[in-house]
Amino acid sequence: MGDPRLVRLDATFPEASEIAPMIHYTGYVAEPPRPSTILGGKAGVGEVIVSAGGGAVGASLFRTALAARPRSCLAERPWRLITGPNLADEVFDELAWEPPSGVTVERWRNDMTTLLRNGVLSISQGGYNMVLDILQARTRAVVVPFATGGQTEQSYRCRLLAERGAFIVVEPLTLSADTLAKAIDRAINVQPKVVDVDMNGSTEAARFIASLGGDHRPRRGK
Repeated sequence: MGDPRLVRLDATFPEASEIAPMIHYTGYVAEPPRPSTILGGKAGVGEVIVSAGGGAVGASLFRTALAARPRSCLAERPWRLITGPNLADEVFDELAWEPPSGVTVERWRNDMTTLLRNGVLSISQGGYNMVLDILQARTRAVVVPFATGGQTEQSYRCRLLAERGAFIVVEPLTLSADTLAKAIDRAINVQPKVVDVDMNGSTEAARFIASLGGDHRPRRGK
């Protein structure tokens, strides 16, 4: 689980000290770069990529991003909105019906890492997978964490990474076309810092689980 160089379990779970011997940090589980990324795919070159994971709670971000576009220094760049499959149909239809010139609206892409690497800026929520994609792509980014209904996970994670210079954060309570446009202008003029985080969690988790099983191969003569 996780990487203690970013945050330790006891930072959010005070009782962690009571189970310390059972805690093993495996690193974060990130999807390996797709071949299109490794081979230099051209999708997304020069674009602003706006996304919200599955999209179920992304309507406000997409609407605000479109309102912020003409106020930002990237108004003349092509923008691509990737709404996610769970955005309500009526909201998707609203966004996709005659979008502004230079704006593309899509439900889903399977080459997000390629888009992020090639794009000039990412605007997104702060979900687990999205944050890891941003860190892998090392792209400039503005992140608006989801924090409705007492949710704190995204805000906490994004704050830690913003403090290390990985990206710019706009708190959801302050989100508006103006605040987002200003964050875009800040982000495009700052080189994001590389945050040293272990993203090989799937491999390490599998190795660790296998080590717990011991050697159960049948012995000769038994």
